[in-house]
Amino acid sequence: MLFYFDIWRPACITKKGFLIQHPMRILRRFIRFLLLFVVFLLARLLYPLLYQLFIPAGSVHADRQTLMIAHRGASGVAPENTLAAFARALDQGADMLELDIHLSRDGIPVVIHDATLERTTNGHGRVVEYDLAALKQLDAGSWFAKEYAGERIPTLDEVLTLVNGRAPVIIEFKWDKEEGYYPQMATKVATIIRAHQASDWCWVQSFEQRYLDEMYRLLPEVPLVKCFIGVWSGPLGFYYDTGFHWGNYRPDAQIYRPAAHLTGLNFYYRTLTRSQIANWHQAGLQVWSYTVNDSKNMNKQVNLGADGIITNYPDANY
Repeated sequence: MLFYFDIWRPACITKKGFLIQHPMRILRRFIRFLLLFVVFLLARLLYPLLYQLFIPAGSVHADRQTLMIAHRGASGVAPENTLAAFARALDQGADMLELDIHLSRDGIPVVIHDATLERTTNGHGRVVEYDLAALKQLDAGSWFAKEYAGERIPTLDEVLTLVNGRAPVIIEFKWDKEEGYYPQMATKVATIIRAHQASDWCWVQSFEQRYLDEMYRLLPEVPLVKCFIGVWSGPLGFYYDTGFHWGNYRPDAQIYRPAAHLTGLNFYYRTLTRSQIANWHQAGLQVWSYTVNDSKNMNKQVNLGADGIITNYPDANY
C-alpha cells in the first residue's frame, strides 16, 4: 500500500482513499496525555501541602493526648544525638526520645544521624570507616555551641544506660549511602536491648523495611514503626520511603508484615491529611509526624489526629 503524507493535516490518506492517523497527531495526543499525567501527579503531591496550608491551626481539645517525641534528643537546645541532648530531653519531660544509629567499622551501634562525620563532628569521612575508639576522639558538640565542646558520639549502649527506662526510646536504623543496608545492625541492636532488659521501653523505626523484618524475627515484642516521606493512596497511588514506589502501600500486603505486627507509621508532617490519619487509625496503626518545630504546625498535627509529634523542642506547648 502506498501512502502520501501532508504534515499540515492531521491525517494520512492512502491512494485508495482510506484515512489513517498522521504520526504527528499521534505524537501530539501522547504529549497531551503526558502533560495531563504530570499535572495529575503534581496535584496529588501538592494536595496535602495545600490542605495544611489553608486549614486553621485551631485550638486543641483538652482531652487530646499527643506524644511529644524528642528528635535526636532536645536537639533545639543541645547538639543532636549526644548524651547532653538526651539528658535535656529527659529534664524537659519528653514523652519519648528518638535517636539514629549507624555501625562503626568494628560493628558497634553508634548514635549519629548522618552516614558521614562532617556536619556534626570535627571528623571527616564515613562513620563506617572508623573503629569506635577513633570515633570517640571526635568532638560532637562544638559545632552547636562552645559550651558543648568535648561532647562525644555516644554508643547506643551508653544512651540506654543514661535513659534507663525513664522514657521510651525510638531507635531509628540508618544505612550507609555507599554500602547501603547494614546486615548486622538488627542482631547488634537486639543484643543491646536484651542486655538492658529494655524490650518494654525501646521501639525501632526505619525507612528500610528489611530492618523491621529482622527486628520482628529477633525481638517480636519490640514495637515497630515504618517511616515514609509520604503515602499517596488511591488511583495511581504511590509512596516514598527509601525510594519512589508505584502502588498503594498496604501494611498487610504479602511483602510486608501483617498490620498486627506493625505498631505505627511515621510521615513527613506536610504530607498528612485528616482522612489519611483516620484510615491508618482504622487499620489499628499509630501515626506520627516529623519534624515539627513551631506551635502553629503542632496544633495542626494534633487536630489532624496525629498520635505523636517528633520535634526538636519537646517542651513546646501546642
